[in-house]
Amino acid sequence: MPTTPNRVRGFYEAVVAQGMAAYNAGRPPFQELEGALVAAGVASRYAAAADEAARDEEIRQSMAEASAVVGEGVGTPALVLHLDPPVGLLGPLVSPPPTGAEAVRLWDAVVAFATIPGVLELSRPRPQRPKVPGLRR
Repeated sequence: MPTTPNRVRGFYEAVVAQGMAAYNAGRPPFQELEGALVAAGVASRYAAAADEAARDEEIRQSMAEASAVVGEGVGTPALVLHLDPPVGLLGPLVSPPPTGAEAVRLWDAVVAFATIPGVLELSRPRPQRPKVPGLRR
C-alpha cells in the first residue's frame, strides 16, 4: 500500500466513515476495506492483506516494543515517541477528536508532557459517553 500522507489519511477517513455508517445501521463495522482503499486512491486488492498471517509476527513484535517502553498492561492507545531514550504513554484519549490547528496544538502539548521526566499522569473526569462525530447514540 502506498504510504503517501494523502492516501493514508484518505484511507482512514473512508474506513472510519464506513465503519460508523455500518455501526449506525446495525452492521459490524470495518468490513468494507476495499471501498475505503478505492476511496483513498489505492487498489482494492490490498484489502486481502488484512486477513493474511504474514504480518502477524511483525505486529506482535511492534506491540511488544511499545509495551517495553509504555509498560505492560497499559492499554490502548499506546503512544511511543522515538526519542533518546524512547518515551511512552497511554493516550491521548480525546472526545470529540480535534482537527486542524487544534489537533496540532494537542500534539505539541502531548509531546511536551511526555518529554518531561517524572510526569506520570494527567486526568480529568470522563463524560458519560464519548462524543464521536457521526456516531448514532
